[in-house]
Amino acid sequence: MVVFMFWNSKKKLKVLAFSGGSQKSVISLTIALKLEKELKKFNPDKEFIEYFDTVTAVSSGSIVGSCLVIPSDKNPKKPKYSLNDCYKFFTKGSEDLNSKNTTWNKLLLFAGVKDYIVSSQEFEKILFQEADANKNVANLELSKTIIPINIISYDIKNDVPRIWNTYEARSDPKKDFYLKDAVVASSAIPPLFSKKTTILEDQEKLIDYDGAIITSSPLFVSLPYISKVTNTSINDFFIISIGTTIQDSKKILANFDKQHILLQAQDYINISQQITKPVFDNFLKHVYKEFYKLDLTVPSEIQYSLYNKNKRKDLDNYNKMIACTLKYIDENEKLFTALANKIADKKQDIRTLEKLYDESQFFCENPTEVLSEYSENVRGDL
Repeated sequence: MVVFMFWNSKKKLKVLAFSGGSQKSVISLTIALKLEKELKKFNPDKEFIEYFDTVTAVSSGSIVGSCLVIPSDKNPKKPKYSLNDCYKFFTKGSEDLNSKNTTWNKLLLFAGVKDYIVSSQEFEKILFQEADANKNVANLELSKTIIPINIISYDIKNDVPRIWNTYEARSDPKKDFYLKDAVVASSAIPPLFSKKTTILEDQEKLIDYDGAIITSSPLFVSLPYISKVTNTSINDFFIISIGTTIQDSKKILANFDKQHILLQAQDYINISQQITKPVFDNFLKHVYKEFYKLDLTVPSEIQYSLYNKNKRKDLDNYNKMIACTLKYIDENEKLFTALANKIADKKQDIRTLEKLYDESQFFCENPTEVLSEYSENVRGDL
């Protein structure tokens, strides 16, 4: 297309985005690890996050994003943890949270005895106190991250999205919140977690729920803000968005009105965060020409099992999703190479990159067969 000839050659602001999706962020991490593998070919000593100028995240994606921007004890401009470290921390934290997502706790929730399964205090303890790797960073301020981070939650009091971010933290000490508060607020999805209440020095209370209430991608909220504070035009962004998408929500909606009210509520929660994601992503690609989403499109009945690995069936489905992710990566090997070239400012024909991107859609139609194909590469019970 002729439009490619007129793309701005000015140095781009490189934005990394992690979508939400509870346990599904392990898929995002697996995809990111593949992209990192390609980047390591250029510089084995440079960490994945160091290729980007800012990161934005929502819900469980904020756990991933926050882990990557924690500064090293020896050098505050270098990351403390590698992408592989963050993978290990995330899967360990997910296991601890899944241990509380029991049938008994769900029954108590449905019976009205409990309002949520895990309190924000318990959630914070699991993420920042029980995990050895995070003990020393529990009280890290947003101003101290190695690159600016933008975490999305939903401000209940004012009925608007909240962007917990490094830009404001560095210019206004009153907005230099703890990174842990931003992460817990962004991940507080009801009824799994309680709302997050953050008490400030002047006793003002910030009350938040999961930012994925708005959309499972943080970009729709954060990009206009990032554009404003960095004075970056639409044509000067380069965006990598990593996450998952549901393809077959129509199967759920077709019989929605025939279900019991409790099943309706559960299905509504499951699809409401992601059903608009493809629409938003298509819009973003139209507006931001150098926008690339690395999204695995998965069957909803498999995807929902990632919320709970307590049963053998759920664990099998979890392993199917890991296998499907590996299949998606193999199917798009050339795209990952081309994107790594672009991220690292190496020579890359834009027409080739766009063609590879247009052809990159992958839906895991036969997860059982894919698991059989990739059984030796699946990590199993994490």
